[in-house]
Amino acid sequence: MTETNSKKAEVSKQIDAFMSAGKTRFVKWTDPNEPDEKKAKREDKIIVEDPGIEYAMQAIDLTDVGNDEADWSTLFDLIMKNVLVDPSWTFEELDAALAKTDRTHAVKMTNSAGEKVDVKMVWPGYRKAVQFVMGTQSPSGALKMSKSLADLNEEVLRKENNTVADMEYWNAGSRGAGLGMKAMTEAMNYMADILNRDGFLAKVRDALTFLMSTVRG
Repeated sequence: MTETNSKKAEVSKQIDAFMSAGKTRFVKWTDPNEPDEKKAKREDKIIVEDPGIEYAMQAIDLTDVGNDEADWSTLFDLIMKNVLVDPSWTFEELDAALAKTDRTHAVKMTNSAGEKVDVKMVWPGYRKAVQFVMGTQSPSGALKMSKSLADLNEEVLRKENNTVADMEYWNAGSRGAGLGMKAMTEAMNYMADILNRDGFLAKVRDALTFLMSTVRG
């Protein structure tokens, strides 16, 4: 065996040992892009590992970082890097793999004046999408509708001319009049559909559940 092949074999053994040290869990999830309801329901195996109490405590802290908010994007990053062994994901890799056709989205709606309007959206990146979708409710359960719409205006929602939306755009006399709430819902659905692909949300959340169980028994 050559030195190169020997090194590859050694790396392979290390990976196998690392994988075997993990725990197997089965995660149920629904494919949002599968029209067949039966085929849409999936169950996949994932492998997780216990990274130690320090990471578990960090995860708990991130579920409420003050101002009645949770830092879901940092929490998901922690889980992907330290708990979820297989599948292996990073925000950067997920964004790079996202098809160009998924990076924008438009929904035709009728405003309060009876006019047809294209409500446009742009993909904010997996990291911000996780924060939006997972942060629909604050840790206390309170809804922060005004802040949510303001943040979506900046990061996701766009006017018909592709400029950044603002609160005024959803008021009477503007093209988006009466569509603010509907636009919020559509933006959340757009991001959730992408985040649910391959069971991403379900698998990372299950890995989080596993991590919490390591300290709660």
